[in-house]
Amino acid sequence: MLDILSYLFIQKALISGIVISIACSMLGLFLVMRRYSLFGDAMAHVALSGIAIG
Repeated sequence: MLDILSYLFIQKALISGIVISIACSMLGLFLVMRRYSLFGDAMAHVALSGIAIG
């Protein structure tokens, strides 16, 4: 199972996923504390449509 981590692209994907998840969780906490929670929902829908188009 750990031999899959020997591939460079798997390592890069794992590291970037961890960094993105930390950044998104900090941004989400900030938006909820500022009572802008619907802004995060709107950004998720914009990102999803951007992925579908691109």
